Amino acid sequence: MRPDGLESVAARLGLEIGTGTRTTPSGDRIEWRMAGVDEVASRPWLPFFIEWTDSAPFPGAAATPVATLVRLGLEGDIDELSAWLGEHSLPLALRGGTAGVTSVVLDGPRGTVTLGESGP
Repeated sequence: MRPDGLESVAARLGLEIGTGTRTTPSGDRIEWRMAGVDEVASRPWLPFFIEWTDSAPFPGAAATPVATLVRLGLEGDIDELSAWLGEHSLPLALRGGTAGVTSVVLDGPRGTVTLGESGP
């Protein structure tokens, strides 16, 4: 997830903020800060939080979008996920369980496509 303020999310959840970098095939350096990576490794229904640095080109910005996210199906601890995310407007379909991501529904030029289950 790309929160509006990584520091406030990390403080709310008691998370440490780490950094990452990589060089793209074109030679550009991409830098980011992240929180929650270690915590979500054992709980696949939780996302980690990422913030791209101002100087880093957002990796998805160069391509023309071919689809939009309609819904993400998640299976996990719903109460924990709700507390983890805080207030949001994400298109999520949640159900109890432990599987993590169960479906991705996309809308593109040829209509709606569902990857995985049809969702809860």
